[in-house]
Amino acid sequence: MKALSCLFLQFPFRKCALLMLLLGMASLGLCQIPQQHVYATGTGTNNPSVAVISGFDKNSASGSLAAIPGSPFPAHNAAPMAVDGQGKFLFVAGPTSIAMYAIDPASGMLTEVPRSPIPYVPIPGSQQPPSNPLSIATEPTGQFVYVGFQNGDYPGNPEGNSSITPFVIDTSNATLGPTLDLGPQWSIDFNETPTSLYVEPSGRHLYVALGPYSENLYAGFDVYDIDGDTGELENLNAVDTPGPSQISAMDPKGRFLFQAYGQYNSWLSSFQLSPADGSVTAITSIFVDYTMVHGIVVDPSGNFLYVNVGGAPASFNTYSIDQTTGALTQLSSSTQIAFPFGQWTVADPQGPYLYTLLNGSVHGFQSDPTAGTVTELSGSPFTDGSANYYESGLCITNTNPQASSGPYLEISGGGPFPQTPVGTISPQTITVILSNIGDVTMSLSSLAIAGDATHSFSETNNCPNTLVPQASCQATLSFTPAVTGVLQATLQITDNAPGSPQSVSISGVGTSSTTQPQVSLSSSNLGFGSQTQGTSSTPQVITLNNTGNAPLHVSAVTLTGSYPKDWTQTNTCAVPLAAQGTCTISVTFSPSDNGILSAVLTVADDAPSSPQTINLYGNAPPAALVSPATSGGSTVATVPAGTTATYNLQVVPGPSFSGTINLTCSGAPFGAVCTVPASVAVGNGAATPFTVSISTLSSSQAAVFPLLPRPPSGPLRPQPGFSLAFFAALLLFALTLRSRMQSQAPRWLASVTAVLLVTALVFSGIGCGSAGSSQIQTQPPPQSAATPAIQPAAGTYYAAQSVTITDATAGATIHYTTDGSTPTASSPTYQAAIPLSSLTTVQALAIAPNYANSAVASATFKFQTPSGTITLTSTATPSGSSTHLALTPIQLTLTVQ
Repeated sequence: MKALSCLFLQFPFRKCALLMLLLGMASLGLCQIPQQHVYATGTGTNNPSVAVISGFDKNSASGSLAAIPGSPFPAHNAAPMAVDGQGKFLFVAGPTSIAMYAIDPASGMLTEVPRSPIPYVPIPGSQQPPSNPLSIATEPTGQFVYVGFQNGDYPGNPEGNSSITPFVIDTSNATLGPTLDLGPQWSIDFNETPTSLYVEPSGRHLYVALGPYSENLYAGFDVYDIDGDTGELENLNAVDTPGPSQISAMDPKGRFLFQAYGQYNSWLSSFQLSPADGSVTAITSIFVDYTMVHGIVVDPSGNFLYVNVGGAPASFNTYSIDQTTGALTQLSSSTQIAFPFGQWTVADPQGPYLYTLLNGSVHGFQSDPTAGTVTELSGSPFTDGSANYYESGLCITNTNPQASSGPYLEISGGGPFPQTPVGTISPQTITVILSNIGDVTMSLSSLAIAGDATHSFSETNNCPNTLVPQASCQATLSFTPAVTGVLQATLQITDNAPGSPQSVSISGVGTSSTTQPQVSLSSSNLGFGSQTQGTSSTPQVITLNNTGNAPLHVSAVTLTGSYPKDWTQTNTCAVPLAAQGTCTISVTFSPSDNGILSAVLTVADDAPSSPQTINLYGNAPPAALVSPATSGGSTVATVPAGTTATYNLQVVPGPSFSGTINLTCSGAPFGAVCTVPASVAVGNGAATPFTVSISTLSSSQAAVFPLLPRPPSGPLRPQPGFSLAFFAALLLFALTLRSRMQSQAPRWLASVTAVLLVTALVFSGIGCGSAGSSQIQTQPPPQSAATPAIQPAAGTYYAAQSVTITDATAGATIHYTTDGSTPTASSPTYQAAIPLSSLTTVQALAIAPNYANSAVASATFKFQTPSGTITLTSTATPSGSSTHLALTPIQLTLTVQ
């Protein structure tokens, strides 16, 4: 105490108190719930083709929303979206690709990751990727993303043409940034449409709300177990409703599901979810109305269900939810208050708030967890200052799931055994992992084999009598078939967790002791993770085991599928393989393409199961990524016409890649010239900057030639009276000359001579259109040829033009110039259209027999570069190689004012 007092002696008491208060506030801040953000996708009111994402901060005290700095953010599509369970990334599932945005945890600002959007790819054996996603879901750990597609990747599949694809969130590449990898399961096919996806708060199960497909009017839910390590889905069970589904919802605590269904009217079904195994049990169905339901949502407390019945005008029903069974009871009209909401509505588990997209705007409401009444929040609807129309997606961050209370058993592993001859032990064992994911110690009473073929299976385990929370143990299963055929049993687990006893299905095939080879592979799938385009992976080895009782002859090992050229294989299976012998197949991933790639390794042999196949897949980040420079970079430029746009870009090589990046421009708009370095050397993961310059054309870059005077209408002709005036002047000139020689010429004689000479000139017509005395008859001048017509009209153009010249005078010959000079009979003769692409004045003159020359026609054509998009194409050449690897092109946007 004394030392402490000395430490603070120099500080006045009030300052100490203030310091302690600040420290206390800081410590409280450490326990606060992270800032929540709400995101909505939509399109611009004035430009429906441009998609945006608007972001808002949620006020935890009032529920009101305030715009995030920088909102709205540019998007590729206005489409369904979801936030990962850790609140780090936002995903928008577009028609052909999924966009991925990093979320700033403090401000909520969005930054699209470098490799976004990630295109959808077909499964092995299919050339069509999935498209038109209807639903998207994430799970609490932030590892996996699930997308439900209306159009699957296997058209004509008897299982249906809809699918779900599991993705893995990959944050391992610090240079290229996070991305989505295709999970090991590839996809799951449906003969219904996955209209909605739900993951309950523990993250152990995925529920798929089914919708109609073609003439199949299905409804209900499929239930899948989520593998916590790989994200793979295993179908557990399904439940149906009597008619086609309309819309679905899950309560925030993951206890109940609700679905509206019906073809010509609407009913509501409620389902109870088992906390042990996730299975679904139908509880009740109640009639709603003779119209279709447009939306349903459960309030944040899980006590009430709100239903948008539709109709004109729309009506809204409120139902209380039985907290044990999930059964619904409609509130009387005297107690319920209408809650207008749209199809896209989210409940906030952190507070009593609901947010919905209604008539293109973001509205907020507060619900009463006791009475079920709903009131609109102050300031609703909310805006970020932009005139955007929201209708395609809505989500909220940091919806932390509530922990399970009590012991809960999670089971992973299992699967079938390979074909095994009767009386022999299968070389393969199966491991089953048992985990207590609850918050209370779980008691394990027994593990035992049960079923019809118990004598063909055995188990050993290392499980204690109790499992503390988050602890695991494992059981190892063996197979020794007693008879031929398909043999099935279960591993039965007895404990004090809900759903006990739990069971794991096991199976195997006993084969005849007849002499024949049998093939067992160590894996049917090989995943290579991320491997940079242009580099090679460490080989992965598959062991092929001849489990039969006769030699095995492998005739071929081949690579097929979508991208077979990106894998290579070597094997030791060329010689006959004795019974119980093994050989190995070594597979290397050397991607020349980029993206999520797949292939199939096929083994042909003389075993009954030939051919055997192994699915290969890997994610190939591009050898290099061309993107805007970190400082001052952009792919968008706006410049005045006639100036040069500059784009500061950079090339970032992928991990382990070094070499040359070759660059070319294409698609530049009219009059624009793109200048780009032919190549850029990269290596060691370092960003290399470069510049692209695009010069533009302006209509005022050169002077316009002035209009020129009209030339004479014809050749000069002597006028009548010329001869008389000329001879009179000549006579007087002779008299004057004689008189001067005699020095006796009168003064008037010289003057008269001058007058007569001028008169002669006037009569000659020099400098005039006509001359002479009214007493002299003259010939009228010939008619001028028609003035040529130049098409198109003079003006400013944004593309090259083909100029034509015509004349109405029969037999006329057109002479023209394009250099600013006046056309004459010696100028070029017009014969065909004149191509123009730069500032030019076209002048034309028509000359025809018995006609005076026409007036000169003139038209000035100006040219300017329009706005447009330039494609920057790049290829990568690894060091020491001449191979050109295709990279993803980027688009440069040029706006010319």
